[in-house]
Amino acid sequence: MKNIKLTSLSIAIATSIVLSGCGSDSDSSPEQEFGKFSLGVSDNPADANIVNVAFKQVVLKNSEGSVSFDVSVGEDGLQHVDLLSVQGQNVETLVSG
Repeated sequence: MKNIKLTSLSIAIATSIVLSGCGSDSDSSPEQEFGKFSLGVSDNPADANIVNVAFKQVVLKNSEGSVSFDVSVGEDGLQHVDLLSVQGQNVETLVSG
């Protein structure tokens, strides 16, 4: 019985040692990973006649720098959004990807 417990313990230790090496990478400069980012605008229902906003660019900043997304689509270099048409759960997407 003691031999069986010792064998089971040996198998468990050996398995954990082997698995601890899985997924490790000896490369000192790992590849940069990118996530997906989407940004949209919406408004609460309002008692208004006109609510328009215009966007030219979306900029994400952190301590290491920034990433810019050009969202202009109009002839004037802006993306116009009528917020009265995107109320509640409706969304006008500015950036997707």
